[in-house]
Amino acid sequence: MCWHELSTNKTNSAEGFYEGLFGWTAQHSKSPAWTISTGLGKHIGGMMQLQWEAPPSWMTYFMVESCDKSAATAEALGGKLIVPPQDIPTLGRFSVIADPQGASFSLFEMAPGAAM
Repeated sequence: MCWHELSTNKTNSAEGFYEGLFGWTAQHSKSPAWTISTGLGKHIGGMMQLQWEAPPSWMTYFMVESCDKSAATAEALGGKLIVPPQDIPTLGRFSVIADPQGASFSLFEMAPGAAM
């Protein structure tokens, strides 16, 4: 597991909750929709304001050597590609998968020289 992302309608209260619970600190990025939480001196996740009507949820990202190969393997094992592999400029590639039971997660392949 390499990254965790919270989507919520109440970013301010969620920020306070997780800072109080885990001792994280929030770093607000240039985009007003994102808050990056850091713990133990490194980036560990982000928070995004929901742009649609949906319940709050966490997305877990798993680091893989090849996003494309891992997505193909997941599909061959009965998973469903929700978001096919695609680039995140300067950072790497990702894909969102649903396992055969319907639980979703993301794959992440870091670009050479990129850092989280």
